[in-house]
Amino acid sequence: MTHNHMIHRIANNPIVRGSAFIACGTLLSGALSYGVQVLLARRLPVAAFGDFGALMAIASLIAMPLGTLAFLVVRTTAEHVARGETQRLHALLRSVARVTTVWTLAGVIFAVAIGGV
Repeated sequence: MTHNHMIHRIANNPIVRGSAFIACGTLLSGALSYGVQVLLARRLPVAAFGDFGALMAIASLIAMPLGTLAFLVVRTTAEHVARGETQRLHALLRSVARVTTVWTLAGVIFAVAIGGV
């Protein structure tokens, strides 16, 4: 197997492409988060930036268990795809979308209520 052929096979592997997509998204998210924090640190008064830091800490505490949920969704999705269970997969993804939307809205309402925005 030639070097170019091996690179071509790796680049066309859907798992590698998906992983690269997730890695790029994670890097972009981190860069944007850093940029927002720098911008807020320069624009907000000290007390308001402290409030922002407290809300970010609460969000981090909430997000940690969600990493487990994401793992379970990925694993269950893979199982449904492997078995060809497209209807069950679609039901799972709709359910996850509903739950995620409700919790996100609840979090935003909570943050606004605490922050007095």
